Amino acid sequence: MKGLGLFRKFVIGTVFICGVIAPFNREILQMLAMAVICTGGISLIVIVPAFGLVGWMVEAIFITVLEKCRGFVPERAAVPPPIPPSRRSLALAGYLRDASRAGMTDAEVLELLGKQGWSEEEIREARQHV
Repeated sequence: MKGLGLFRKFVIGTVFICGVIAPFNREILQMLAMAVICTGGISLIVIVPAFGLVGWMVEAIFITVLEKCRGFVPERAAVPPPIPPSRRSLALAGYLRDASRAGMTDAEVLELLGKQGWSEEEIREARQHV
């Protein structure tokens, strides 16, 4: 397993150097190629561990950022809790439930409650709790 981890770091380093740094500094790839050619491949003894070291650093930074973001919870807009219904509203809801069971129509209930001083808004709110 350790060999796969080292290989993964080498691949990450290679991708990072060739894909991220090289487009901004094209001479780096030419310089690496010339070093390998001129030394007959002996420079790979230095280049491969350097790519692995870069891969290790990139992976460590990525994991750190990922762990920090994983615990991040965006702030939500403060939403006030719903206002619990008043006793008066609950009593009206009970009356509406009983009137419905007794077979009264909505128009009859509205007319009767309107005569007793209940507003349409109070009746509408109480219906939400039926």
